[in-house]
Amino acid sequence: METKQTDWAGIVSQEVSNKMENVESEMKLVQKTLTKTQEQASETADHEQRRNNIVLYNVPEDSSANADERYKADLEYCCELVHILGAECDKEDIKRTLKLGKREDTGRARPLLVKFRSRMDQNFVMKSLIKLRNVHPKLNKVIVVHDLTRKERAECKTMVEEAKTMEEEAQGEYIYRVRGEPGAAPAPRGGFWRLSLPSALLKPPQILKRATKI
Repeated sequence: METKQTDWAGIVSQEVSNKMENVESEMKLVQKTLTKTQEQASETADHEQRRNNIVLYNVPEDSSANADERYKADLEYCCELVHILGAECDKEDIKRTLKLGKREDTGRARPLLVKFRSRMDQNFVMKSLIKLRNVHPKLNKVIVVHDLTRKERAECKTMVEEAKTMEEEAQGEYIYRVRGEPGAAPAPRGGFWRLSLPSALLKPPQILKRATKI
């Protein structure tokens, strides 16, 4: 009789233990799903906050010691660039400009963040970048890119490195470039984006191959 009671107690104890393990496993799964959902929501919010922005590289540093004068010079530079591209955009249409990073005595050009008030202005600029190839030398070396999130920048770097590896392996027969549109498809959303396309033509970032000799 005592043996049967012991066996029964062991069975109940094992059953309770199994159920507790199942509950613990389900809780971990729920927590993992919740964390992933929160990360996706945070990434989406960050992406949306940057939608009206662009980042300019190779914009000369203004030498003025006055911060307001430097800001004014950056704003005028942006307006000149936008007008050359054919956009009807005035100073009032630019919400803010901001040099990214610490100012150095070397005069090294820092990236310039430009925040437009309208998504339409940002989109027009990105669609018109081809015009920069034939403009004044002051502007034709400027590189204009979307304002990417930290995750997008990491994915961009990974894809660019992959493209470089593929090009090295091709031994000069092909060149590889990453092209795509931020937000055109689910992750990965990396790459080097130079042009913005109409929504009907958006394509996910991908590595394109082109022969060096035709």
